[in-house]
Amino acid sequence: MILTRYFSRKLIRCHTDVFAIFCVMMFVIRLSNELRRVFNSTGYNSADAIQFTLMSIPGDVIPLDSIVICIASILFFVQLRRSQELLMSQVIGISTARLIWKMLPVLCLICAVFTLNREWVGPKLTAYANSWRAEKLSRGSIYLSQNRMWLYTQNGFLSAEISASGRQLNDLAYYEFEHKELKRWYVAPKANYHAGQWIARDVQHTDVKANSLETEHIPKKNLPIKLKPHIMAWSFIQPEYLSLWQIGHSLASARKFGISGSMTWLLFTARIARPLNLLIIAMLVIAILERGVSLRFTGLSSRVALIGGMVACEFLVFHLLSTIHLGLTVTASAGVVLTIPFVLSIVYWLSVRKYRGHA
Repeated sequence: MILTRYFSRKLIRCHTDVFAIFCVMMFVIRLSNELRRVFNSTGYNSADAIQFTLMSIPGDVIPLDSIVICIASILFFVQLRRSQELLMSQVIGISTARLIWKMLPVLCLICAVFTLNREWVGPKLTAYANSWRAEKLSRGSIYLSQNRMWLYTQNGFLSAEISASGRQLNDLAYYEFEHKELKRWYVAPKANYHAGQWIARDVQHTDVKANSLETEHIPKKNLPIKLKPHIMAWSFIQPEYLSLWQIGHSLASARKFGISGSMTWLLFTARIARPLNLLIIAMLVIAILERGVSLRFTGLSSRVALIGGMVACEFLVFHLLSTIHLGLTVTASAGVVLTIPFVLSIVYWLSVRKYRGHA
């Protein structure tokens, strides 16, 4: 029991250290990009860039959670190997399966912390940071919520869904007021930026008269938007940085690809299975490296390379499933996504069985 607690504390410490290192790395990378935007914008200074970077770190680490767990688990074993503590535990009869079973609560806690960051802390801070920066860049004329913007103009306000490129607005509605009374509005499926102007096409124009509403269709309408496309692109939040609830709500509202046109059921089911993937990866690292902790260094580097290759493949496959735009059903998406933890579980089972065969 005492040895298990010691191992658990050391495992948590390794994950904390690696996570902190990744946060520092992401801070430096993000800040270098933000400082470039300072020179291309007015009303956005270096202090704002640093504040935005600090708020964005939890969201930036979200895609790297499997890599953090892998590196931290490898570091954990390297430290125990140098001190020969794990070798002593093997001598007293603690097997691989028993070791994993004893440390399973700690592994679940670590995966839960990463899940909390991915589903609540990261999305909340990322959404707030993007909205805060957009207000700074637009000098308070724009408000953002889940990639939908409300822009205050001289005569009214405009509501639209921004795109990743920033050069197109979708599901657009523009309302004009006179003396605080609504006089007319324009509704269009999309608007594009061309030659310095935002132009909406196939517009439905409605005038508010004394006793009636008059509606007509006009071919195009120049919108009173002075913001450049790069500000829209900087403010766009990629679907993989949204929370699971936001993705599910978007898909339920728009059936297939979500309200932003880029969310899929594959992304939704992949996010549900993500905690299971992280848990199996942590268990897999323990199962594979456990045979490489003896005094002989033979085989340790090849095991580390094997683990690195598997985690890299899982990372790439998860990224593909999170970004590919396939209109699969929920059942089909779940079937595709569950192949990842299934394959990882098979590799884990074979690793433990191989160890028992050599015991």
